[in-house]
Amino acid sequence: MREDTKTGTKPRQPAWKKRLKLGPGQTLRLVGSGNTGNLGQRDVDLYEVIDSAGLVVGSVEYSEVTSLKPPFLSIRLLVQKGKDAETIFETRW
Repeated sequence: MREDTKTGTKPRQPAWKKRLKLGPGQTLRLVGSGNTGNLGQRDVDLYEVIDSAGLVVGSVEYSEVTSLKPPFLSIRLLVQKGKDAETIFETRW
């Protein structure tokens, strides 16, 4: 992560990234994002898991669904898959 030039501190990592099961040297690369649903109530971010050699070894999908009716609650879904599309980790909160 790059340092913030104004404060000299590194940006905070989103809390959901701490839930992932990444191996040593593995990082995430954002490959796409968007929203779905008739009113765009589901935001989706797609990532590739990259190893230290630069090879793609898996994928991660993080999505947040917001209710269309009050009190507008949100549900978050995190799915991590391996190279062969097998599910390694899945959670929602």
